[in-house]
Amino acid sequence: VMLHEFVVGPLPFGRDSDDQVELLRQIMEDPILFPSYIQDEAAIGLVSGLLERTPELRLGASSRGATEIKEHPYFATLDWDALVSRQLPPPWAPDIDRLKEDWESDEEGDRILSPADGAATPPEPGMEWSEGF
Repeated sequence: VMLHEFVVGPLPFGRDSDDQVELLRQIMEDPILFPSYIQDEAAIGLVSGLLERTPELRLGASSRGATEIKEHPYFATLDWDALVSRQLPPPWAPDIDRLKEDWESDEEGDRILSPADGAATPPEPGMEWSEGF
C-alpha cells in the first residue's frame, strides 16, 4: 500500500469513505486502478504484484521469496550488492552547510536533529526471514 502511495499519490483504498466496512469491501473487491499519468509498466506490475489479493499469487510469496521481488523488472538497474554494502549514493542529500547555518541562526536551536552516525543497525533476533532482501 505504501509503494502504491509513493508511485501514484493517493491510497488505493478508502479514498471515498471513512466507513470501515466500506474500506474492507474496497480492499477485498475493488480493482487496483492507476491514473493515466502513471506510464511505467514495471512500476504498475510491481505494485499490482505486491497488492495481489490471492496470497499464493502475490509477488514474493513463492518459494523464491524476496528474490522474486528483487528480480522484478522495476529493480532491473538496481545493484543490490552495492545497496547492501552501502556503496550507492543517495538519490538526494541535504546541504549540510546550509543546515548548519540554519541551525546556528535558529534562536531556539532545536529545529534540526543531529545527523545519524551512519552505523548500520545490527539485525534483531527473529529477523532471519528478511535475510537476502
